[in-house]
Amino acid sequence: GKIPYKDIYDHKGPFIFFIYQILHLISIPGTTSGVFLYDFICTAISFYFIYKTNSLFHDRSESLIILFLIYDLLINIFFRNTGVPELLVMVLYSYLIYWLFSKKYKEDNLKNLYFITILSGIVFWLKFNLIIVPGILFLFYLVQVIIKEKKYKNLLHCFIGFIIPTIIVFIYFI
Repeated sequence: GKIPYKDIYDHKGPFIFFIYQILHLISIPGTTSGVFLYDFICTAISFYFIYKTNSLFHDRSESLIILFLIYDLLINIFFRNTGVPELLVMVLYSYLIYWLFSKKYKEDNLKNLYFITILSGIVFWLKFNLIIVPGILFLFYLVQVIIKEKKYKNLLHCFIGFIIPTIIVFIYFI
């Protein structure tokens, strides 16, 4: 009956426990179907963006071959366990790579910006050390778009998107 991060501490960030709670609520009683659904959705979204990124440089058949090689590498070597926070991180990483190579960062699309920053905030509260890649890409975005194109308002949108998961975590501790 102890509450994570109030009574006990873990090496995982507190947001993973919110995700586990939601997965528990949507699971069929006595099963881990919610975790399976989480794994499936995160993997499918990640692979979609990996495929889209590959499609920028290769034809359809080559992109599919690369996707299956990545699947074999990721699933069989790195993600042997289920319900790991890294699966959600893979969604962010795969989208960020697509966003970068497709030059979507040049579009003035707040939906993309909020998706990235909210997911970055969640990743920060899932596993603190995995925020390095989005942090480096944010610095790229800061220089390329916000400073060079003088879109200072986007900095506020980045802050708002990142702060939303942070507010959820702080509400938990109140």
